[in-house]
Amino acid sequence: VTLMDWMAADLESAYGLAESSRPRLQPAYETLNSQLLAFQEMLVTKVINTSDFDSEPATFAAQGSQVLKAALELAQALEPEIRTSLDTRHAAALQKLHFSLISLGLVVLLLIYLTTGAYISILRGIHELQDSTDAMARGDLTRRARILASDEIGTTAAAFNHMSEGFSLLIG
Repeated sequence: VTLMDWMAADLESAYGLAESSRPRLQPAYETLNSQLLAFQEMLVTKVINTSDFDSEPATFAAQGSQVLKAALELAQALEPEIRTSLDTRHAAALQKLHFSLISLGLVVLLLIYLTTGAYISILRGIHELQDSTDAMARGDLTRRARILASDEIGTTAAAFNHMSEGFSLLIG
């Protein structure tokens, strides 16, 4: 596997580039690969394996500049694919964000609806009991509380009705 093949595979996997992009990018890959190999050869043969560095610093710098230039050309060639990939990912992320926000809004509305319903149900039972106790306090022993639910308030209304019945029987 050449350095160019490794770079191409790495770029394709990193940016999700289509295989169809490879022919258009091939010249930039090849230029960069040849420049890298030449630079690598210079480093190995002239710097690492010998004690005599017989290349001029300007030659070494020029070789490094050619590698950088080839890398920039490849980056410029990749820019449309990377931009397309980023735009696609950005659009997908925005879609997920919008879905999440809408879902959150619906959950909040459902919670408000359920809480309001429970609140109204509880208050209705309490108001019914309050009205019945007020009527009894004014002397109306025939008044009974309507049992609106089978919860604790409904049980309390049933107990109130039983108490009212007892008072009615005692007082007459």
